[in-house]
Amino acid sequence: MVDDAVRQADGSRREIARRCEQGAPVSVLPVRALQLPDSERDGYLLTLSRDAATWPSLIVVDHPLADGLRITARPNALVLTLADWRDLHAALSSTAAVITYAERVLEAGPAACPPLGHESSRFKAVVKADRKWAAEGGSTARPWLAGPADPTSVALLNELIAHVWEQDNLVSWTDASDYRRIVAIVDGIPPGARDELAQGILKARSLLTAHGQQQGWTSLVDHGQLIVYTCDFLENQGTPEEFAAWIAAVTHCRKEQCSEQTGVPGRALGVGLLLRHERPSALYCYCYLDGDVPRLPPDVRATVERIRGPFELKSLSSGPSNPE
Repeated sequence: MVDDAVRQADGSRREIARRCEQGAPVSVLPVRALQLPDSERDGYLLTLSRDAATWPSLIVVDHPLADGLRITARPNALVLTLADWRDLHAALSSTAAVITYAERVLEAGPAACPPLGHESSRFKAVVKADRKWAAEGGSTARPWLAGPADPTSVALLNELIAHVWEQDNLVSWTDASDYRRIVAIVDGIPPGARDELAQGILKARSLLTAHGQQQGWTSLVDHGQLIVYTCDFLENQGTPEEFAAWIAAVTHCRKEQCSEQTGVPGRALGVGLLLRHERPSALYCYCYLDGDVPRLPPDVRATVERIRGPFELKSLSSGPSNPE
């Protein structure tokens, strides 16, 4: 059964590579884009490159007798029970993290392969290795993987992704590629940094509720990826569109300041949340910036800095190490 699944996965990789070589690569489309007219839908097609043919395979075994079974390790396939798959996905909380985890444990070789149903032992070994690496002065002081993600953190960051493209609400991006980049930034936040980012979101919301005034914070994640978060009550703003423009200005300003401090232009994602006093509802807006951006006019920057207060750059960097 496992051999059949591995062959199917290998066949899919070969087909992706073959289609690329023939000039007819495979394309994928977000489900939401299926509702668009044909004239707009093509802009959301994402063409798979030959790199996709190198992705690891994840084989999920759903069988009552699978637990404890030892199987031959495959160099490019991670084999898990259904329960292990669910636990792993919940613990890592993002698609990008699952792929990275699979690549890392496969690189460790067959000696690190536990019996089916015991992926938790290998997960704990990776957590231990990452913490040791960070404590001993790795490239950053934060482990890439610090343990299972807190369910609240998972829910909050999934909420950020879910609201990027809403059916009947403000869409603050204008290009399909920006939609993918915004989702990729949030999904790609390392597991070791996700809980602290979620704590920042909760703190900002709590302060907004307590004081009724705009709150926010700025964090640098993984050496050059800036997250700028701002929340406010809709009643404090003119219109949602004006708030979206404000988020763009703040993100622009913070990216400019971060570049001055670090020397790295990097990427920046601005996230804005509007809440209502009257009834429980939320409206999100986003701003994506990449590379060098023009300097803000002095009067605009001075206004942003005055209202937002002094800029404090907090690093939430982390990077992967090899598991022991």
